[in-house]
Amino acid sequence: MMRHRFQYGPLVFRDPLLLCGTLYVLLYFDASGFLRLGLLAAFLHEWGHIGVYLALFGQFPVIEVTLTGFCMRTQGREMTLWQTALLAAAGPAVNFVLAGLWMLRLEQRATIRASAFLAANLLTGAFNLLPIPPLDGSKVVAVLLPDRAYDWLMRYERFGMLVLLAVIVLWIFYSNRLTLTAIHPQLASSRGIPVGLSQTLFTAAIAVVVTLSISSVGLLILNSLLVLPGASARNVARNLKQYHGFSVLFAFLAGVVGLTVSYYSGCSAGAAISLGLAVVFAVTFCLRKVRA
Repeated sequence: MMRHRFQYGPLVFRDPLLLCGTLYVLLYFDASGFLRLGLLAAFLHEWGHIGVYLALFGQFPVIEVTLTGFCMRTQGREMTLWQTALLAAAGPAVNFVLAGLWMLRLEQRATIRASAFLAANLLTGAFNLLPIPPLDGSKVVAVLLPDRAYDWLMRYERFGMLVLLAVIVLWIFYSNRLTLTAIHPQLASSRGIPVGLSQTLFTAAIAVVVTLSISSVGLLILNSLLVLPGASARNVARNLKQYHGFSVLFAFLAGVVGLTVSYYSGCSAGAAISLGLAVVFAVTFCLRKVRA
Protein backbone atom coordinates (compact mmCIF):
# COMPACT_ATOMS: atom_id res chain seq x y z
CA MET A 1 0.00 0.00 0.00
CA MET A 2 1.47 3.34 -1.05
CA ARG A 3 2.03 5.82 1.75
CA HIS A 4 0.66 9.30 1.10
CA ARG A 5 2.48 10.85 4.05
CA PHE A 6 6.01 10.26 5.29
CA GLN A 7 7.65 12.08 8.19
CA TYR A 8 11.35 12.28 8.97
CA GLY A 9 11.98 14.42 12.02
CA PRO A 10 10.46 17.88 11.40
CA LEU A 11 10.06 17.18 7.65
CA VAL A 12 6.72 15.89 6.40
CA PHE A 13 6.50 14.65 2.79
CA ARG A 14 3.09 14.49 1.09
CA ASP A 15 2.84 11.81 -1.62
CA PRO A 16 6.60 11.10 -1.43
CA LEU A 17 6.74 8.69 -4.40
CA LEU A 18 4.90 11.09 -6.70
CA LEU A 19 7.01 13.97 -5.40
CA CYS A 20 10.32 12.17 -6.00
CA GLY A 21 9.24 10.92 -9.42
CA THR A 22 8.10 14.36 -10.58
CA LEU A 23 11.25 16.00 -9.24
CA TYR A 24 13.48 13.42 -10.94
CA VAL A 25 11.79 13.91 -14.32
CA LEU A 26 11.97 17.71 -14.08
CA LEU A 27 15.63 17.70 -13.06
CA TYR A 28 16.47 15.16 -15.75
CA PHE A 29 15.20 17.47 -18.48
CA ASP A 30 16.61 20.61 -16.80
CA ALA A 31 19.63 20.83 -19.08
CA SER A 32 20.02 24.58 -18.53
CA GLY A 33 20.03 24.30 -14.74
CA PHE A 34 17.47 27.11 -14.37
CA LEU A 35 15.03 24.86 -12.50
CA ARG A 36 17.75 24.04 -9.97
CA LEU A 37 18.30 27.76 -9.41
CA GLY A 38 14.56 28.25 -8.87
CA LEU A 39 14.48 25.39 -6.35
CA LEU A 40 17.50 26.89 -4.59
CA ALA A 41 15.73 30.26 -4.34
CA ALA A 42 12.66 28.54 -2.87
CA PHE A 43 14.85 26.57 -0.44
CA LEU A 44 16.61 29.73 0.77
CA HIS A 45 13.24 31.48 1.01
CA GLU A 46 12.04 28.78 3.40
CA TRP A 47 15.21 29.05 5.45
CA GLY A 48 14.36 32.71 6.01
CA HIS A 49 11.14 31.61 7.71
CA ILE A 50 12.97 28.90 9.65
CA GLY A 51 15.64 31.32 10.90
CA VAL A 52 13.08 33.78 12.26
CA TYR A 53 11.04 30.93 13.79
CA LEU A 54 14.15 29.65 15.57
CA ALA A 55 14.94 33.16 16.82
CA LEU A 56 11.39 33.67 18.13
CA PHE A 57 10.63 30.28 19.67
CA GLY A 58 13.95 28.44 19.95
CA GLN A 59 12.86 25.28 18.14
CA PHE A 60 12.74 23.90 14.62
CA PRO A 61 9.30 24.16 12.94
CA VAL A 62 7.48 21.40 11.07
CA ILE A 63 8.08 21.74 7.32
CA GLU A 64 5.68 20.09 4.88
CA VAL A 65 7.03 19.30 1.41
CA THR A 66 4.45 18.87 -1.34
CA LEU A 67 4.30 19.10 -5.12
CA THR A 68 3.49 22.80 -4.80
CA GLY A 69 6.53 23.57 -2.63
CA PHE A 70 7.51 24.01 1.02
CA CYS A 71 5.05 25.00 3.72
CA MET A 72 5.74 25.74 7.40
CA ARG A 73 3.11 24.36 9.79
CA THR A 74 2.46 26.60 12.80
CA GLN A 75 -0.86 25.20 14.05
CA GLY A 76 -1.03 25.19 17.82
CA ARG A 77 1.62 27.89 18.15
CA GLU A 78 0.24 31.09 19.63
CA MET A 79 1.70 34.13 17.89
CA THR A 80 0.92 37.80 17.92
CA LEU A 81 -0.06 39.58 14.74
CA TRP A 82 3.38 41.19 14.46
CA GLN A 83 5.16 37.86 14.99
CA THR A 84 3.07 36.31 12.22
CA ALA A 85 3.85 39.22 9.89
CA LEU A 86 7.56 39.10 10.75
CA LEU A 87 7.67 35.35 10.16
CA ALA A 88 5.89 35.73 6.81
CA ALA A 89 8.08 38.62 5.64
CA ALA A 90 11.33 36.77 6.44
CA GLY A 91 11.18 34.52 3.37
CA PRO A 92 10.73 37.27 0.75
CA ALA A 93 13.27 39.41 2.63
CA VAL A 94 15.94 36.71 2.17
CA ASN A 95 15.15 36.53 -1.55
CA PHE A 96 15.40 40.30 -1.97
CA VAL A 97 18.66 40.49 -0.01
CA LEU A 98 20.16 37.74 -2.18
CA ALA A 99 18.89 39.51 -5.30
CA GLY A 100 20.62 42.71 -4.13
CA LEU A 101 23.89 40.90 -3.48
CA TRP A 102 23.76 39.20 -6.88
CA MET A 103 22.99 42.54 -8.52
CA LEU A 104 26.22 43.93 -7.04
CA ARG A 105 28.04 40.85 -8.24
CA LEU A 106 26.68 41.26 -11.76
CA GLU A 107 28.15 44.76 -11.91
CA GLN A 108 31.58 43.17 -11.59
CA ARG A 109 31.03 40.07 -13.69
CA ALA A 110 27.84 39.26 -15.59
CA THR A 111 27.00 35.61 -16.25
CA ILE A 112 23.84 33.89 -17.42
CA ARG A 113 23.51 31.75 -14.29
CA ALA A 114 24.04 34.72 -11.98
CA SER A 115 21.34 36.64 -13.86
CA ALA A 116 19.02 33.63 -13.63
CA PHE A 117 19.61 33.32 -9.88
CA LEU A 118 18.89 37.04 -9.48
CA ALA A 119 15.64 36.67 -11.45
CA ALA A 120 14.65 33.53 -9.49
CA ASN A 121 15.02 35.36 -6.18
CA LEU A 122 13.12 38.41 -7.39
CA LEU A 123 10.27 36.30 -8.74
CA THR A 124 10.11 34.07 -5.65
CA GLY A 125 10.05 37.03 -3.28
CA ALA A 126 7.55 39.07 -5.30
CA PHE A 127 5.23 36.10 -5.90
CA ASN A 128 5.08 35.22 -2.21
CA LEU A 129 4.29 38.82 -1.29
CA LEU A 130 1.02 38.71 -3.21
CA PRO A 131 -1.79 39.34 -0.68
CA ILE A 132 -3.56 36.09 -1.57
CA PRO A 133 -3.96 33.32 1.04
CA PRO A 134 -2.01 31.22 1.81
CA LEU A 135 0.95 33.23 0.42
CA ASP A 136 3.17 35.29 2.74
CA GLY A 137 1.67 38.57 1.55
CA SER A 138 -1.69 37.72 3.13
CA LYS A 139 0.02 37.43 6.53
CA VAL A 140 2.01 40.65 6.09
CA VAL A 141 -1.02 42.67 5.04
CA ALA A 142 -2.81 41.49 8.21
CA VAL A 143 -0.90 44.19 10.10
CA LEU A 144 -2.47 46.86 7.88
CA LEU A 145 -5.99 45.47 7.60
CA PRO A 146 -8.69 45.79 10.28
CA ASP A 147 -9.64 42.59 12.10
CA ARG A 148 -12.95 42.22 10.26
CA ALA A 149 -11.30 42.58 6.86
CA TYR A 150 -8.55 40.11 7.74
CA ASP A 151 -11.07 37.55 9.05
CA TRP A 152 -12.96 37.90 5.78
CA LEU A 153 -9.74 37.35 3.82
CA MET A 154 -8.87 34.22 5.82
CA ARG A 155 -12.31 32.75 5.20
CA TYR A 156 -11.35 32.37 1.53
CA GLU A 157 -7.88 30.96 2.18
CA ARG A 158 -8.74 27.57 0.71
CA PHE A 159 -9.82 29.19 -2.57
CA GLY A 160 -7.01 31.75 -2.85
CA MET A 161 -4.45 29.50 -4.52
CA LEU A 162 -7.02 28.03 -6.91
CA VAL A 163 -8.08 31.50 -8.02
CA LEU A 164 -4.44 32.56 -8.40
CA LEU A 165 -3.61 29.50 -10.50
CA ALA A 166 -6.66 30.10 -12.69
CA VAL A 167 -5.60 33.72 -13.25
CA ILE A 168 -2.02 32.67 -14.10
CA VAL A 169 -3.21 30.02 -16.58
CA LEU A 170 -5.62 32.48 -18.21
CA TRP A 171 -2.87 35.11 -18.37
CA ILE A 172 -0.25 32.80 -19.89
CA PHE A 173 -2.40 31.13 -22.53
CA TYR A 174 -5.04 33.73 -23.41
CA SER A 175 -3.70 37.19 -22.51
CA ASN A 176 -2.47 38.08 -26.02
CA ARG A 177 -5.51 36.55 -27.68
CA LEU A 178 -7.94 38.42 -25.44
CA THR A 179 -6.06 41.69 -25.95
CA LEU A 180 -6.00 41.39 -29.75
CA THR A 181 -9.65 40.28 -29.80
CA ALA A 182 -10.67 43.32 -27.76
CA ILE A 183 -8.61 45.78 -29.83
CA HIS A 184 -9.23 44.47 -33.36
CA PRO A 185 -11.58 41.45 -33.75
CA GLN A 186 -11.12 41.33 -37.54
CA LEU A 187 -7.32 41.18 -37.25
CA ALA A 188 -7.60 38.52 -34.55
CA SER A 189 -9.85 36.44 -36.77
CA SER A 190 -7.45 36.76 -39.72
CA ARG A 191 -4.64 35.39 -37.51
CA GLY A 192 -6.64 32.28 -36.71
CA ILE A 193 -7.80 33.31 -33.25
CA PRO A 194 -11.33 32.07 -32.45
CA VAL A 195 -12.88 35.45 -31.65
CA GLY A 196 -16.19 34.02 -30.49
CA LEU A 197 -14.53 31.57 -28.12
CA SER A 198 -12.20 34.25 -26.71
CA GLN A 199 -15.08 36.65 -26.10
CA THR A 200 -17.13 33.88 -24.50
CA LEU A 201 -14.22 32.90 -22.23
CA PHE A 202 -13.70 36.50 -21.14
CA THR A 203 -17.43 36.99 -20.51
CA ALA A 204 -17.58 33.74 -18.51
CA ALA A 205 -14.59 34.81 -16.39
CA ILE A 206 -16.24 38.15 -15.63
CA ALA A 207 -19.51 36.39 -14.80
CA VAL A 208 -17.78 34.02 -12.37
CA VAL A 209 -15.98 36.91 -10.65
CA VAL A 210 -19.22 38.90 -10.34
CA THR A 211 -21.18 35.91 -9.05
CA LEU A 212 -18.59 35.02 -6.40
CA SER A 213 -17.97 38.61 -5.32
CA ILE A 214 -21.31 40.38 -5.34
CA SER A 215 -22.57 38.77 -2.13
CA SER A 216 -19.36 39.70 -0.27
CA VAL A 217 -18.40 43.16 -1.55
CA GLY A 218 -21.66 44.56 -2.95
CA LEU A 219 -22.65 45.96 -6.33
CA LEU A 220 -21.17 49.45 -5.85
CA ILE A 221 -17.62 48.37 -5.09
CA LEU A 222 -17.78 45.59 -7.67
CA ASN A 223 -18.62 48.02 -10.46
CA SER A 224 -15.91 50.38 -9.21
CA LEU A 225 -13.29 47.61 -9.22
CA LEU A 226 -14.28 46.58 -12.74
CA VAL A 227 -14.01 50.09 -14.23
CA LEU A 228 -11.92 52.56 -12.22
CA PRO A 229 -8.56 50.69 -11.83
CA GLY A 230 -8.33 50.17 -15.58
CA ALA A 231 -9.40 53.73 -16.32
CA SER A 232 -6.82 55.08 -13.85
CA ALA A 233 -4.08 52.89 -15.27
CA ARG A 234 -4.85 54.14 -18.76
CA ASN A 235 -4.03 57.67 -17.63
CA VAL A 236 -0.45 56.85 -16.60
CA ALA A 237 0.57 53.65 -18.42
CA ARG A 238 2.87 53.83 -21.43
CA ASN A 239 2.42 50.24 -22.59
CA LEU A 240 0.25 47.19 -22.03
CA LYS A 241 2.43 45.71 -19.26
CA GLN A 242 2.31 48.94 -17.29
CA TYR A 243 -1.43 49.11 -17.86
CA HIS A 244 -1.96 45.70 -16.26
CA GLY A 245 0.47 46.41 -13.42
CA PHE A 246 -1.04 49.78 -12.53
CA SER A 247 -4.56 48.34 -12.65
CA VAL A 248 -3.71 45.69 -10.05
CA LEU A 249 -1.74 48.17 -7.92
CA PHE A 250 -4.50 50.79 -7.85
CA ALA A 251 -7.17 48.21 -6.97
CA PHE A 252 -5.05 46.76 -4.16
CA LEU A 253 -4.12 50.14 -2.65
CA ALA A 254 -7.69 51.43 -2.80
CA GLY A 255 -8.92 48.22 -1.17
CA VAL A 256 -6.46 48.40 1.75
CA VAL A 257 -6.97 52.15 2.32
CA GLY A 258 -10.75 51.88 1.96
CA LEU A 259 -11.05 49.01 4.44
CA THR A 260 -8.83 50.82 6.94
CA VAL A 261 -10.80 54.07 6.64
CA SER A 262 -14.06 52.13 6.96
CA TYR A 263 -12.89 50.41 10.13
CA TYR A 264 -11.79 53.56 11.94
CA SER A 265 -14.55 55.88 10.70
CA GLY A 266 -17.46 53.43 10.83
CA CYS A 267 -18.57 54.17 7.26
CA SER A 268 -19.46 51.63 4.59
CA ALA A 269 -16.47 49.68 3.24
CA GLY A 270 -17.88 49.68 -0.29
CA ALA A 271 -18.31 53.46 -0.30
CA ALA A 272 -14.81 54.02 1.13
CA ILE A 273 -13.13 51.80 -1.46
CA SER A 274 -15.15 53.32 -4.30
CA LEU A 275 -14.24 56.82 -3.10
CA GLY A 276 -10.58 55.79 -2.94
CA LEU A 277 -10.72 54.53 -6.52
CA ALA A 278 -12.38 57.76 -7.61
CA VAL A 279 -9.60 59.77 -5.96
CA VAL A 280 -6.97 57.64 -7.71
CA PHE A 281 -8.68 58.25 -11.04
CA ALA A 282 -8.84 62.00 -10.41
CA VAL A 283 -5.14 62.17 -9.49
CA THR A 284 -4.02 60.12 -12.49
CA PHE A 285 -6.25 62.17 -14.78
CA CYS A 286 -4.59 65.36 -13.58
CA LEU A 287 -1.16 63.79 -14.06
CA ARG A 288 -2.11 62.87 -17.60
CA LYS A 289 -3.15 66.45 -18.35
CA VAL A 290 0.04 67.88 -16.84
CA ARG A 291 2.20 65.42 -18.75
CA ALA A 292 0.41 66.20 -22.00
